[in-house]
Amino acid sequence: MNETKRLVLYFLLPSLIFFSLTADAQQDSLVSKHGFDNEFQIVSAISYLVEPSVFPQNVKSIREKLFTNSYESFAHELKTDYRTKNFWLRFYVSNLTGTVQHPYFNFGGADYVTLFVSRGDIFISSHGGLLQEHGNVNDTLHQFAAYLPATIFPKEQVEVFVKIVQQTHGLDFAGFKVVSADKLYKQTAIDYFENRQETIVQVLFQGFMLCQIIFIFLQWLFARSKDYLYYLMYLVLIALYFLSKYENILGEHIFFTKYPLAVLYLHDILLILPYFFSFRFSRIFLEMPIYFPVINKLMKNMEYLVITVVAINTVLLIIFFNAWLYFLIGTIAASLFFTFSFGIILYLLTQKQKQYGYYILFGGLVVGLGGIIGIVLSFLRFNLHLDIAMGIDNLLIFGQTGFLVEVILFTLALSQKKIVDARQVAELQMKALKAQMNPHFVFNSLSSIQESIVLGKTDAASRYLGKFSKLIRSVLENSEKQLIFLQQEIDSLQLYLELESFRFDDFSFRIDSNKIEDLPFIKLPAMLVQPYVENAIKHGLSHKEGDKKLKILFEEEGDQLLKVTIEDNGIGRRRAGIINQKRNSLHQSMGMKITEQRLHLQLKQSKDVRIVDLADSNGNATGTSVTIYINIES
Repeated sequence: MNETKRLVLYFLLPSLIFFSLTADAQQDSLVSKHGFDNEFQIVSAISYLVEPSVFPQNVKSIREKLFTNSYESFAHELKTDYRTKNFWLRFYVSNLTGTVQHPYFNFGGADYVTLFVSRGDIFISSHGGLLQEHGNVNDTLHQFAAYLPATIFPKEQVEVFVKIVQQTHGLDFAGFKVVSADKLYKQTAIDYFENRQETIVQVLFQGFMLCQIIFIFLQWLFARSKDYLYYLMYLVLIALYFLSKYENILGEHIFFTKYPLAVLYLHDILLILPYFFSFRFSRIFLEMPIYFPVINKLMKNMEYLVITVVAINTVLLIIFFNAWLYFLIGTIAASLFFTFSFGIILYLLTQKQKQYGYYILFGGLVVGLGGIIGIVLSFLRFNLHLDIAMGIDNLLIFGQTGFLVEVILFTLALSQKKIVDARQVAELQMKALKAQMNPHFVFNSLSSIQESIVLGKTDAASRYLGKFSKLIRSVLENSEKQLIFLQQEIDSLQLYLELESFRFDDFSFRIDSNKIEDLPFIKLPAMLVQPYVENAIKHGLSHKEGDKKLKILFEEEGDQLLKVTIEDNGIGRRRAGIINQKRNSLHQSMGMKITEQRLHLQLKQSKDVRIVDLADSNGNATGTSVTIYINIES
């Protein structure tokens, strides 16, 4: 495919009219006329002039120059030596009839074209070209097909100047065409009628994508989950990519048809950047940091590579404005990311997945197959001149169909995962209740009450029993709520630690929440902190001789993050592990494990618990510090 056709394909400016008019053209060297008999003629030889682009001149100054170069050498110079030059054509045209003629001029795939019609010292201009901004121009033929209009009065002969500026690539200039208004309008109507099915398909596709974008956006507003956000950005970029290709046939001048230069600058963003959001979404949704850490690391590195390629290629385009190099780098990069993602999908399909994980993988597989089919058919059609597409002109439809199937499968996966997560959260909440009120704690508490009664310490037993009943009631009430106020969580911890202090004469604790300004308004899931407090007492402080101290500090980090630090001066994790081994204990804190699962499922968090072993200057253990980061609501 030559460079002109490639650029037209990328911008998708209609070439249907351009080619369908060729069949009945009247040829005059490198000029062809369509829809005219003898009404309109070029009455002079066409010549051209070249000026340095760094010193551009207006048409009146150019008019005084000598146009000595022949038209036949114009095409060669425009293709090979274009970047530092502006090209001017000059010729005379004559209207031989008694009526006003409205010819349209087309100069192929030039970047910028300006047509000047001279009447004495007055020049009437019109602008076109693949990169020319059309703004609010209402003339559909002028805007979409890059045909520049002119008006020639009866029996009038006018001088015509054409300025061509080529910046992005060498132009394979095959001559210009002059078309009558009637012929152009008729051909436009014919092409529209023949392609109305494709128009309907694109309208339905964009409507479907818009509905999905709105749906996912509302889901993200409700859940504030990163996987919804990354999927939303992916959908937006894909919808804009296809809109940039097909906006011209939808009948609405939204953005890309008005500003075709934006298509050039946004090409990499719309074609390559979706891989970034696709990788991010897949890593979070399939929980790769947990189940596939090696694949997760590879995909994370590819995300950085995507951003790097898009940034570097865009900077190169801004500096050199070489569309051929820009598209080449973008195509190679897109092929690399496509091959990588396709290989990852095939590998993950061989691994055990949850059901909704297969939806994601099969969706990506369908997109990949659609893209491969489109690429193969394009190569056969444009390079080997072998068309086996069964009459399908638009080969992008295969990739588009793949994206459509992928969106449906992705939406099903998101819905199913939401149901599964809700079920698991409910189960974990019940397990958390059982883990928090474990039999050992209940038994120890009742034993302490019984001992106080036997020893005649009725006042102490009464106080102990009162606090114990309040704690039981608090736990049962909070277990029915998905979110509770932070003050309620602190009150439950206070009761729990007061009960534990009855068992240790030398045990002291402190709960500090003074650094939180909005304490009465902060909400968080119930029973998240207690398992870590219980673990600190059972494994760190219970084996320690002397003063046993526990400190719990609540702090805000930003508007949506709560930092909880639980610090004890116990024997440390290493000595506790040795003691457990001597006792043949295989106990692992079920409450802590369940809490970590709740943080991941209910709050969509990962790596939210950090444990630090405390030691003195000699390396002797002085306790343990556990820090928990919790997403909060207010």
